Amino acid sequence: MNEILSLQLGHYSNFVGAHRWNIQESQFCYDPLSKEIREVNHHCTFREGKTDHGVETYTPRLISVDLQGSLANLRQEGTLYDPNSSVQIGSQLWDGAVEVCKEECASGQQPSCSSDVWSSCLTTKLHPKSVMMLPGYWHNDLVHPFDCYPAGIGAAQNKEFATELEDRLHFFVEECDQLQGFQLLTDIHDGFGGVASEVVVHMLSEQYPKKAIWFNGMIPSPTDALQAHQLQYRILNSALTVARLSENSSLFIPISTLRNPWARDANLPRDFPHLLFDNKVMHQSAAVIAAAMETVIQPCCLDTNPCHMWDMTAPLTCHGRKVGALSCCLPLPLSAGGSMTSSLAGHSINDHFTSLLPGAVTDDSVIYWSRQTVLRGIPESYPLVPPCTMPTSLMSLLSTLDDIYQSITTYRLVQKPLVVKSFPKIFSPRLTATGLVSPGSCAADVKSLPVGASLQSNSSVHSSLTTLLTAVKGINIKRFPLFSTNCLDCDEWAQLQHSLCDLTDCYVTSSAGDWSSDSD
Repeated sequence: MNEILSLQLGHYSNFVGAHRWNIQESQFCYDPLSKEIREVNHHCTFREGKTDHGVETYTPRLISVDLQGSLANLRQEGTLYDPNSSVQIGSQLWDGAVEVCKEECASGQQPSCSSDVWSSCLTTKLHPKSVMMLPGYWHNDLVHPFDCYPAGIGAAQNKEFATELEDRLHFFVEECDQLQGFQLLTDIHDGFGGVASEVVVHMLSEQYPKKAIWFNGMIPSPTDALQAHQLQYRILNSALTVARLSENSSLFIPISTLRNPWARDANLPRDFPHLLFDNKVMHQSAAVIAAAMETVIQPCCLDTNPCHMWDMTAPLTCHGRKVGALSCCLPLPLSAGGSMTSSLAGHSINDHFTSLLPGAVTDDSVIYWSRQTVLRGIPESYPLVPPCTMPTSLMSLLSTLDDIYQSITTYRLVQKPLVVKSFPKIFSPRLTATGLVSPGSCAADVKSLPVGASLQSNSSVHSSLTTLLTAVKGINIKRFPLFSTNCLDCDEWAQLQHSLCDLTDCYVTSSAGDWSSDSD
């Protein structure tokens, strides 16, 4: 069945995960008489089950870890398997017929979502074994914050927690018919980088060495101005996680909607022409990342001719390039009443994408070694070229434009658009209900979007790693005893910088010949 097991470690990563599961569930078809062709195999990421009362359930293949006090009204064990739920109690007290009435939300109304806790954004029901609380730390605890890598190492080594996590991991893995691999979403700016290191190195890599491990390292915007030591903690946490987990993952993907989260002006955002969102509001920026991640992994979940996670990883990780770059186009800039060629203005479609790689310089000098690009939701009726021009296929058109701009891109097309009914209000008033770009304001209630996302191996990773390495070299590690006495003595501090240097060197492009040699 090619299942994928997701692990979400950290509060921001759980925000991204909440949006991802909402997106997936919005694509379910509950009508048994529907003639709609099933494009996505949801069994890849969801599992079937039954409660003790025989009620069928369909829940994500997910293990989520966060700090205590971070769930708000969501119970850790969920409600699907609750023996004291109101429906089951009612069935014990009443032996007559039961009628369930549901009231639909008004048009355009979205679920209430707090900017502080991800559980308020999640509409998908979870299995009782999905949610775990990290012992010893509390959400938003200013006295004992969970803000450093060594704290994560120590928390993950807690015997009771490690045993429980391993048991839950076995539970989800052993019920899979043919597990593709693991997709991790982890906050790398705080202590959860340390948690992830323990999980990947001592559980996933050791016990499942033949399974793909996609590690998505999340860096959110700080909600307040960072003090000097807080910024340096972020830099150290990120550096340790990148250096240690790029070695133990199939593909390491740093992700942020910020230009440079390791700089003093860390709140400067990337430019998304058709989005209006506040980077400091977690559930808004997380929605953008979720759209990109959910789109780019679609080929691995297709019902027909799916692509294995290893098949997508292999072209991206040649010559030791284990760090990938994620970019997205949300939405694809398809003009209402236009055509594909007029919307793209003669450029490759990839030129319209926005990079989510933190600290990277993205300009015309970037060299691309490989791109795995997924386009979803382009209407079948949308014209490829103006009416007076000879028609062609979409794949042919994209390839022609790529040849002109010397791109090496593998395209996968997904018919269904991205359904955004659970998203926050972050869309430009110029977008129509189906996500097309209108000439003027139409103030439509956006229901769905055509979206593009791309996993890439390119030279901008060099600038990203150089930015991080430069920030690391500017830190006096002796001023941070939590690091220097726990995981970074003098030799380890030197080894960390050496590892980052080696990784950065994999992306050096001294000549155009370097690119052509990869193409052989």
